[in-house]
Amino acid sequence: MRFTPSDFIVIKKEKFLDNYKLIEKLGEGAYGTVSKCKHKATGAIRAVKMIKKKYCKENDRSLFMNEVRLLQEMDHPGIVKLYEVLKDKTSFYFVTELCEGGELFDEIVKRKHFTEHDAAAIMY
Repeated sequence: MRFTPSDFIVIKKEKFLDNYKLIEKLGEGAYGTVSKCKHKATGAIRAVKMIKKKYCKENDRSLFMNEVRLLQEMDHPGIVKLYEVLKDKTSFYFVTELCEGGELFDEIVKRKHFTEHDAAAIMY
């Protein structure tokens, strides 16, 4: 039998702050925030996308769950790794690997000229 990440990543009904410590906010969007966090038991540094349920329509929730299903199946160095998903009364928490280095869009704006070779070098 072959195992896939979806066999291990389930949506847990646990309090996020029981397992993780928030370190700093990295960004904010229409649905919630992305922060750097630390897993209390292992000390692993991760990112967490926190999405408030009150801002999500039913269609949005199905889009988020589709994102979870896709990330559960992905295991590639070029795709962010999903470690776990938690939910409580108010929010969903998507815990992923932390990708540092800034926003690609900001780099494009800063350079004013951006080739395919530049994009490949940055993504590497």
